[in-house]
Amino acid sequence: MSYARGSLLSCFFLSFKQEFFSDLGTHHLTIESIAQKADPYTQELFTSKRSLLDQRSHAIQAKATVRGQMLERLVTDWGQLEKSIEELRGWLGHVEAQLPSGIDNSTQESVQKGIHKYQVREQ
Repeated sequence: MSYARGSLLSCFFLSFKQEFFSDLGTHHLTIESIAQKADPYTQELFTSKRSLLDQRSHAIQAKATVRGQMLERLVTDWGQLEKSIEELRGWLGHVEAQLPSGIDNSTQESVQKGIHKYQVREQ
């Protein structure tokens, strides 16, 4: 996933969250206005249920906020990772361009043997 795509996903999630919770507030006000028109017994039942629903909605909002923040951090981290990878690719491409083109497997093996002999002598 590219940084731009991750950022787009993050924006989509945040707008979805805002829309969802704004609708939640609208529904809460609608239920409040209906409850005010009810008889005292129904209002009493409503109060206890509303309290429970309020607690649950606050818990959901808190979790959504934490997950939204986590998503933002992940998108930022992903962008930094992609940038680092691109820098590394550029560096490796530069190093590869500087390597002599005539090296084959037998040449690499003889170089490795020479390195090994040198390391054994140094010990």
